[in-house]
Amino acid sequence: MDCKDNQALSALMRKVGHLIEADFCACLFRSKDPGTDLDRIVILDAFFPAGWLDHYSRRQFHLIDPIIAENFNHFGLQYWNETYQKAPPPSMFLGEAEDAGLKHGFSYGLQDRSGTGGSLFSFAGPRLPSNLRSAAILQQVLPHLHRVLGEIEAGERALTPSVPLSVRELEVLKWTSVGKSSWETGKILRISERTVNFHMRNIPVKLDSVNRAQAVAMALKLGLLSLP
Repeated sequence: MDCKDNQALSALMRKVGHLIEADFCACLFRSKDPGTDLDRIVILDAFFPAGWLDHYSRRQFHLIDPIIAENFNHFGLQYWNETYQKAPPPSMFLGEAEDAGLKHGFSYGLQDRSGTGGSLFSFAGPRLPSNLRSAAILQQVLPHLHRVLGEIEAGERALTPSVPLSVRELEVLKWTSVGKSSWETGKILRISERTVNFHMRNIPVKLDSVNRAQAVAMALKLGLLSLP
């Protein structure tokens, strides 16, 4: 199971997905930047419905997705239906996921050695079976996939250039990422709405993004923002 880059990992995940009769698979790795409290997120779309991860980032679904919260709180194997029963997400999220073919699935994650982050691997499909065979396969292959994804994340981090966002710009982006309006952000930071909008015009330019949602997604990828 030699696997050293995104392409090889993607191909291997598809093979695993085939073994457990999954139509879709994707993964992410979350880590802490050394010396900070900020999260870095590396997402690998091995094969998910077209446009879903972009839509997921634009709508900031990471803030309401109980699969992510459950994974990074407890790690291990989880069945989406069981997690949704324990912590029901908004019906809008479930409806859009189901429309994309992502109603039934497994997710499995492992904690990294530092104890501050880890991996999340998801396999889904409209007819994905929940059985002991699938669980056994995932338990066997996930440690290998986790190690490879961690190595890829470390390589991405080494290649990521510094982004010249000021402390104030980071504060503005933080509150924008949790859905605050310019007016609300201004009240929280005790600055004018006009000043907030000024920063929000500059931030996408610095992050090479076209709008606020894309700027938030890019900031997550670069480790400038933390997941809740």
